[in-house]
Amino acid sequence: MEDLVRASGVESLSVVDPYSLEDMTRALKEADKACRSEGGGVAAIISRHPCLMDQEVEEKKERSGWKYRRTASAAGSAQMISSAGH
Repeated sequence: MEDLVRASGVESLSVVDPYSLEDMTRALKEADKACRSEGGGVAAIISRHPCLMDQEVEEKKERSGWKYRRTASAAGSAQMISSAGH
């Protein structure tokens, strides 16, 4: 996805884990600064996970039979597993 965004001419691109509030906040501030700069332009932020507060995302995950869980080995990232635990 990053290559597609860059190919469309976006110069300010951040890829972040939204579960890291510090990283997400920094990306938002950098994107705002880039858009308001003299050269302006478009800034993009690619989120590596869906918003946890989006109820529709949660409902889709439930209907699909997949769920996310945090694992110690994933160092803060989510791991997708089937409902059956496989």
